[in-house]
Amino acid sequence: MVHCTSRRADKARQMWRLWRRTEAGGAVVHRLSECLLLGLVSVCKKVLYCFTKGRRERKSSAVTRRLDEVVFDCDCNIRWIQLWQQRGEAGLQNQLLYCNDGVANIPLHLMNISQCDLPEISVTHSNLTVTEGDNVTFTCNGSGAPLPEVDWIVGDLHSINTHQANVYWPNIHSLNLTLVNVSRDDNGFALTCIAENVVGMTNASIQLAVQFPPVIVKLDEPERRHDTCIEFTVRGYPHPTLRWIYNGKEIPQSEYIRTEMDVFQDYLEGCLMLKNPTHHNNGNYTLVAANFLGTAVRTVYGHFLPTPFPPGFGSRLPVLQVTIAVGLAGFACVLLVLLFVLVNKYGRRSKFGMKGRCILRPDGIPSAESACGLFVDAAGATVGAEFEPNHLAAKTSVCTRRNWMSRLLTDAVDGHILFVCLTLAEVCRCLCST
Repeated sequence: MVHCTSRRADKARQMWRLWRRTEAGGAVVHRLSECLLLGLVSVCKKVLYCFTKGRRERKSSAVTRRLDEVVFDCDCNIRWIQLWQQRGEAGLQNQLLYCNDGVANIPLHLMNISQCDLPEISVTHSNLTVTEGDNVTFTCNGSGAPLPEVDWIVGDLHSINTHQANVYWPNIHSLNLTLVNVSRDDNGFALTCIAENVVGMTNASIQLAVQFPPVIVKLDEPERRHDTCIEFTVRGYPHPTLRWIYNGKEIPQSEYIRTEMDVFQDYLEGCLMLKNPTHHNNGNYTLVAANFLGTAVRTVYGHFLPTPFPPGFGSRLPVLQVTIAVGLAGFACVLLVLLFVLVNKYGRRSKFGMKGRCILRPDGIPSAESACGLFVDAAGATVGAEFEPNHLAAKTSVCTRRNWMSRLLTDAVDGHILFVCLTLAEVCRCLCST
């Protein structure tokens, strides 16, 4: 049996760790080289088997050969080995380990040393929420015997930080961590404090939440995918609420326009999805992100399809329609007045055969007119062609001209009235549809 002093026990512990790594690593390499020769089909299974089995065998044999032959001094420096044996780490639970208390060798698990244990640790907060730009101080207290070393792990911290240590003898070590002008980049950071002595190490963490107003990191122009997407990225904590504004009105969520997004830490990433947009959807789309600390606004122009009419055509169309309608109505009224004047002045007969004086029968009694200048007597015979030939011919010519002109003017008036009515009806229809 080899008797080890406290210094030799430390050296033995370091050598044992180094030896375990090197020999186990060599065994793994040796086993792998053997397994690679077994063939391509079974190489994966053999590698796994050799790796696990070889490591267990070498570790077990190393512990058996090295620790079974060592007797440690019963002091605080081997307290960690006793704790490993109690927890069953490194296969020590199956080993017969001894230490010398100055009188005799005793089993290691029976060693009892006062003022020698793992350090205890406590922090002032478990979770802390601050606002960007604030200054905040955290305190970590490590206690135990031997007196532990205390430290904050702040390697990846973006905020400016300072440390202040205080030692309260015999067994308390306190360390203050002060963050100056807290950065939003530290939102969600876990501040870890460790306390370590010769027995081992303990740690405690504080989850830091940094609140800051929202900012719109990205707002892209529409991109055609399965549906058209206006992609955005918003950052803020607490997570901001999002609204979309189009033509001064908030866009309601529907099947055709909807917001899809994912949340990652303090980022909101997603798209405003538009299903089959047309030229009616062209315009400015404004994204508004807000939480209780502030509001961010950003606008992008969305052009989906070209406008089928020239710009401003729709705004001038009602004025143009009203102008045409008024002009047509005025023209129709003037023309109707002129036509009625002509009819009243030159037309005395209608096309429906109204009675009028042309000539008289020899007996002086007018008879029904069957044609202009022709009269039918009581017996049904046509007379007047032979009676007063010159006078009859003149009267017949005048009546014929008047009747023709009357019919012509009447037809013209009726046709114009129909045209005007149809035109006005069409104009009214266009105005109503607009």
